[in-house]
Amino acid sequence: MRYPPAVDWLVELLTTVSDADSNVVAEALTVLGQIADGSVESVVLCFLSNRNLAIFEAAVQTLAKIGSVAAVKPLLRWAAETEDGNRARSAREAVAAIQSRLGGEAGSLAIVDDRPLDGALSL
Repeated sequence: MRYPPAVDWLVELLTTVSDADSNVVAEALTVLGQIADGSVESVVLCFLSNRNLAIFEAAVQTLAKIGSVAAVKPLLRWAAETEDGNRARSAREAVAAIQSRLGGEAGSLAIVDDRPLDGALSL
């Protein structure tokens, strides 16, 4: 993380600002993607279901830059459940960016959390 005080301030802003201030939210998410690390991933994931396109796109792009393997499952689930083809494509592109950044290959196995998996497989 390059600027911890700024990251903390942006996270606080995102948790208190109204969705009506969509430009502020989108810009805050974009800046987080430039200066933060994966420690803010859970905050960014909360904005995937936002109806505002600018906020959604900013969240997806931020996850593409800082997201971990843990962000892949929610992004893929969101892509599968949405009826908006553009949003689904953006979510899938973010998954590809995360996998590429983390050195993933097509067909590789990713364990997303430490719960007993009982033979579960993440695609």
